[in-house]
Amino acid sequence: MRSEFEKLEEIANLFKIGNFQFNEDEGNYTGTKGTALSYLRGAWVIYQHQQSKVDDLTKQLTDQGQRFNEQSQRVKDLEHRNGELQKRVDASSKVLESIRKEIKHGHLSDDESQTLSSYANDLEQALKGEKQ
Repeated sequence: MRSEFEKLEEIANLFKIGNFQFNEDEGNYTGTKGTALSYLRGAWVIYQHQQSKVDDLTKQLTDQGQRFNEQSQRVKDLEHRNGELQKRVDASSKVLESIRKEIKHGHLSDDESQTLSSYANDLEQALKGEKQ
């Protein structure tokens, strides 16, 4: 009970409210009814102020959580797209390998071999992202 009074006393000091004393014999506080109401009003104002801070922080946290979820989904989408693109690159690399085998072991004229070889090189550079 004494510590509760001390808390109220701190609030009273914040709002410069006087005439409020702890009665040791009765184990409670004494003072005018107006003073007690002032303490309660002061406590209510402090509570509302602190609660508004909590509400603001909660909203910020919720907003950050939403942004995090949106970014996480975007990363997943990009990873999926990357996987799809990698499949295409792998398939193109297999085609290149087949073209090179055909050039090396096939029955092509020199002109056909040179043309296919040039196309294979161009395709390989395009897949690597190199300029021609």
